Amino acid sequence: MGSASASSTSRPAPAAEPAPLRDSEIAGLLAPVARARCIALAVSGGADSLALLAAVRRWAARRRAPPRIVVLTVDHRLRRGSGREARAVAALAAGAGFEAQVLTRRGPAPLADVEAAARTARYRLLVDACRALGASHLLVAHHRDDVAETFLLRARRGSATFGLAAMRAAIPLPDPATGRPSLKLVRPFLAVPRARLAATAAAAGWTPAADPMNDDPRFVRTRVRRLVRDQGLDAAAIAALAFRFAAVADALDAEATAVLAASADVSSVAVSM
Repeated sequence: MGSASASSTSRPAPAAEPAPLRDSEIAGLLAPVARARCIALAVSGGADSLALLAAVRRWAARRRAPPRIVVLTVDHRLRRGSGREARAVAALAAGAGFEAQVLTRRGPAPLADVEAAARTARYRLLVDACRALGASHLLVAHHRDDVAETFLLRARRGSATFGLAAMRAAIPLPDPATGRPSLKLVRPFLAVPRARLAATAAAAGWTPAADPMNDDPRFVRTRVRRLVRDQGLDAAAIAALAFRFAAVADALDAEATAVLAASADVSSVAVSM
């Protein structure tokens, strides 16, 4: 009896199920858009972007005067059924009480580097739609696991400090006509693991769409994601390293800016003399 009891106490405790995001967490994550008048959400139908949709819906419901919220989903036209899936996302968003638009990529399919070409086309369509709407912020659902995977991808290519720096939580996007940053790309979930976003989407009662490209080993990111999963790599630790590189990159950038500003001051004094 004694040995059986000792054996049972030595067993590792089962891992806790990932918890959905709490309302208080969501309020903090969406603080950068609290004063916005119009925001756009990039929603593909995957678990991550459905979590973004669910989080914003809960956040808006608790606000006295929420901004205008428009859901944008892109049909890349790279595989059969993509248009149907995009329309399903738009219908889901409309059912959640949001405006929704399907943005369709035109032209022939890319013949090489499909991931990069699709990403470029996606952001071009999203940014153009935001400018047409007058949206001040475009929210995307990149998360902590994306930070870790991107770090490994860039390390594989031999990137240095600036390349290894984590993607930023907010990036101003200048208007090509005026050069002024009229739109900001916001990534509220960079510190949130993928599993908690999946739990948030599940708590909303939504089933994510399965994109076969996410499991296609021809794509490098898919192979990196499998490496992290199968080798038990610590995504949190890798992401933390990427954020440290970001801090170093920002410090170097600030120092360079200060040096350039000082040089400009000296030059102006010399010219005036």
